[in-house]
Amino acid sequence: MENEMRSMGNRTVRSLLVAAAAFALPGAMTFSARAAEPESASVSPARALDRAAELASAGKLIQARNMIDTVLTSQRATLSDEEHRRVFSLIGQIEMGLRGLSATEVNLQKAEAALIVGDLRSAEAHANSVIVSKVSSESEKVSARAIERMVQERRADLTPRIKMDLSTAVDDFAAGNYARAKMKLDGVMMSGVELSAGERGLLEEYRGKLSDMAAATGDMSLGSFPAMDEKTDWLLQEGQPAGQPQSQPTTDPIQESQRNEAMRILAEADQAFRDGRYAEAQTKYNRLLSQFGGFLSAEDLDHVEQQATSAALQLGRQPGANVLGETQQSLDLIRERARALFASQMEQLKASLASGDFSAAALSGGEARLTAQRHRNVLPEEEYQGMLDEAAQWLSQVEQARSSAEIAERERIERELAALQSLRDDEQRAERQRLINENISRVRALQLEQKYDEALQVVDQILALDPLNPAGLLLRDVLEDTKIYRTYYTIQRDKALSYAHQTNQNEEALIAPETIIGYPSDWPQISFKRGEPMQFSESAVNRAVLATMQEKRIPVNFSDHAFGDVLQFYEQVSGLNMDIDWESLELIGVDRESPVTLNLTNVTLETVLDRVLAKVSDPDIPAGWAVNDGILTIASDEVLRRNTLLEIYDIRDLLIDIPDYTNAPQFDLNSAFQNSGGGRGGGGGGGGRSPFQQTGQGPGQQQGERRTREEMIDEIVDIITSNVDYDGWQENGGETGSIREFNGNLIISNTPRNHRAIIGLLRKLREVRALQISVEARFLLVSQDYFEQIGFDLDVYFNADNNEFQIARTLDPSLLPSDYFDPETGRLRRRVGSGNFDLDGDGTIGPVGDQGEDGDFVPVFSPGTQGDDWSLISGSQNSFDLTNLLSQGSTFASQILGAAPALGVSGQFLDDIQVDFLIEATQADRRSVSLNAPRLTFTNGQTANIFVTSQRAYVSDLEPVTSQGSVAFDPVIDVINDGVTLLVDGVVSADRRYVTLNVVANVSQLVDLLPYETTGGAAGGGGLGGGDAATAQGVIQQPIVAVTGVSTTVTVPDQGTIMLGGQRLVSELQVETGVPVLSKIPILSRFFSNRVDSKEEQTLLILIKPTILIQNEQEEDNFPGLLDALGG
Repeated sequence: MENEMRSMGNRTVRSLLVAAAAFALPGAMTFSARAAEPESASVSPARALDRAAELASAGKLIQARNMIDTVLTSQRATLSDEEHRRVFSLIGQIEMGLRGLSATEVNLQKAEAALIVGDLRSAEAHANSVIVSKVSSESEKVSARAIERMVQERRADLTPRIKMDLSTAVDDFAAGNYARAKMKLDGVMMSGVELSAGERGLLEEYRGKLSDMAAATGDMSLGSFPAMDEKTDWLLQEGQPAGQPQSQPTTDPIQESQRNEAMRILAEADQAFRDGRYAEAQTKYNRLLSQFGGFLSAEDLDHVEQQATSAALQLGRQPGANVLGETQQSLDLIRERARALFASQMEQLKASLASGDFSAAALSGGEARLTAQRHRNVLPEEEYQGMLDEAAQWLSQVEQARSSAEIAERERIERELAALQSLRDDEQRAERQRLINENISRVRALQLEQKYDEALQVVDQILALDPLNPAGLLLRDVLEDTKIYRTYYTIQRDKALSYAHQTNQNEEALIAPETIIGYPSDWPQISFKRGEPMQFSESAVNRAVLATMQEKRIPVNFSDHAFGDVLQFYEQVSGLNMDIDWESLELIGVDRESPVTLNLTNVTLETVLDRVLAKVSDPDIPAGWAVNDGILTIASDEVLRRNTLLEIYDIRDLLIDIPDYTNAPQFDLNSAFQNSGGGRGGGGGGGGRSPFQQTGQGPGQQQGERRTREEMIDEIVDIITSNVDYDGWQENGGETGSIREFNGNLIISNTPRNHRAIIGLLRKLREVRALQISVEARFLLVSQDYFEQIGFDLDVYFNADNNEFQIARTLDPSLLPSDYFDPETGRLRRRVGSGNFDLDGDGTIGPVGDQGEDGDFVPVFSPGTQGDDWSLISGSQNSFDLTNLLSQGSTFASQILGAAPALGVSGQFLDDIQVDFLIEATQADRRSVSLNAPRLTFTNGQTANIFVTSQRAYVSDLEPVTSQGSVAFDPVIDVINDGVTLLVDGVVSADRRYVTLNVVANVSQLVDLLPYETTGGAAGGGGLGGGDAATAQGVIQQPIVAVTGVSTTVTVPDQGTIMLGGQRLVSELQVETGVPVLSKIPILSRFFSNRVDSKEEQTLLILIKPTILIQNEQEEDNFPGLLDALGG
């Protein structure tokens, strides 16, 4: 009992020292790691959160965070909702505060927190990182050096004990006290004391043994490292000042080691005494009394003294010879030993006091006093009282010295902290002024950049640092005024920009889509906004169980195994929580001993369970399973059916009937003539019909009768009740499920398993319905044309110097010999005039040639009249015009010949003869590709059409309007269509790889409208005064239409292309004209012949390309992972 009291006293003194040091310096503690670890933490969460708030308010954010981590780790289950909210609020405040700290400030706080809990290694590491950091301020480095110095001081105090702690940990491990061994090893690690290679090896060896022991026993705490939450428990104790640890009984490692050594020596001494080795026993007993008396209990001391006396008696003589004398001698020996022990303990006290080790001095003084009290029965009373007084006196001196040292240490620490704080204040003031100057410069820069909002934010930062800063106050007013003026101009600018943006949006709307189905860029956000679908959805824990059953595969081989054993095996293999309702199973004849024989390879857990239950139960009264609250329940089907849920299923998307659109118009002449004929007569009008008119059953109308909404609802209900648990529906005579329709929604009550089946069935229906086909038909027309012409035209007029021509030129100087000849016939004219001179002076000029006024023309006389034997002679050729005329059979050649040539050279020579020449050369190539590609998207199995047309009005007929002696026509206007039609119905193959299509495709092109003249007449009136008969001419138009069409059935792979049909047209034209004989003479033939070569090629290809559109695939291609995120 005395030993226990002494031990508690020592622990109390140590705890008081720790508390005093912690109170004096919140950033440091003087006890070794885990030496003062509490035995329990019974503080309330509210008190812990209050303490965390105090630490956060004091700026000790790391300590506050460690405090909250401790609460969450050890007391999460006991927190109320309000405390939970407070915890997360404090975490937010702390994290926000930490984001505002620099890395060096965080490291500095971590160092202080580590020093408080005795983790010297971590404290030193964090302090050193601050010291070596290039961004640390001088005040931060001073603080870090102070922490580093305190770490070194604490480590120097701990160094003598650390090796003893290591030895004690080894002994504790050998004795089976693993928790204590781990505590000692943690203290050694956290101290950071340098160990020898052997000691480090021993430390690692026993840490590994503790980890192995943790794995073997399941106590993971034996293999874990000390965490901050383990080091902050002392902060949670009730009734302590803020920052002061709770005083708890502790175990001094040195005393424990000494006690273990004493017990070992005692055991060896007792064994030597029993073996008759009295000398050895007496030596060990004497050693215990002299060296380890303070570490033995009172009973152990009495035992040692008695045994030492017995050993001495056995060594000297036989007991009973001189008992009184021997007893007196033994008492003298004990008394001397007590005096020696007391003197030794007092010397230890004085030595410890001199070295400043007050704890060891107090311990030695207490041991000395305990030695005196224990030997009171052998000591004289006066000597006994003297020993007590001496011990008390020295203990008083120890306490006084301790108090003086603590006061001095506290004052020193306070001076250092005050100096540090003053340095920090100076640094903060300088830093604050530096930030203000930098922010003012930044504000000016932002002003130049006209970033007034950002500049105001920077001004707010300036005023946050110094609310009365004059520059900041002035800048705020200036910036706010400037911002108001800038806002006005910005509004005007934005108004103008909005109009420009609207124009850009209009242009953007003209961009053709790149894909068949286009999703908006914010489709994921839209999908998540829509919320959960209005249908049954399993909880997360249930989905996890079902996923395990559906995905995990196992082999099974049961041969007459008991049903109970099979379920136990199933539970072990699956890892699922199972609840087996044996009571309901026994009512249907299934018990634990029901035999199961089943041999399957690589099947899902769900399949195994279904087959096992089918083996052991009657099909008429089966056993079943269900998943509720994450637990797999196995019971009779009757019991499972009692658990029903009411869910609502929206099926309105399945109630849209998909019609067939088969009324595609025809664009050929037959359809144009069939549509004409109405509305003729009267005041004119048109009898044509537009393809966009819907008469009878036109486009957009489904052939045949469409199903009513009620019929489709009944069909869907029938599909569900026929395919999902047929016998369980009330509609089919069952008692489990019920189904009702309301406003396009099905209200269904059934078991969770049936709800899952209903969801799967409706999903399949939607997948089939969501299948679409996009068809692109391509009418590809490729044309290649070639043309070449080289022509030479030469006309010669002889005898240009005869008298007649010379006389005529005196009257009309612009006359030429060629004017004497008709250009069409080549014959000599009877009179000639240039049409340039008024020869008779009447003010008018006759036209060129031999028509017009007589006075403006010169007559042509017969040869010999003017003294000439010959008239003017013409030698002209027309092979050039003949070549052009014969080339009109080619459209391409006609177009080129109707334009100017690529090269044309013409000229005229006039002397005694006139020579006219013309050279033309042209070569042309034309290649054109025309693509007409209508696209159509329709639902799988549907018939749909598309037509793109341009309409041209033409006069198809004339209605005569007659009266007496007069006639007129009223035109009948019809419309002819020019364009493309595509009528398609298609079906996707079952494997979603091919599409079978019925295709009707037509292309119509209006080539020309030929005029056709017609004549009508009206008879005159009879008798006197009757009018004459009258006629009138009118023109109607005859359209020429090129129609290309194909009707076929094909099967095409998805996104593949197939050619439905086509046509190739090739036409060649060669024309050569010339003068006989002359056109055959080499070289000379070039002047008397002309040649044209023309070639036209046209190739028409009709192609079709189907694309299968599956909704889920399109969505996954555009937004990978979205369906998984939505649970689809």
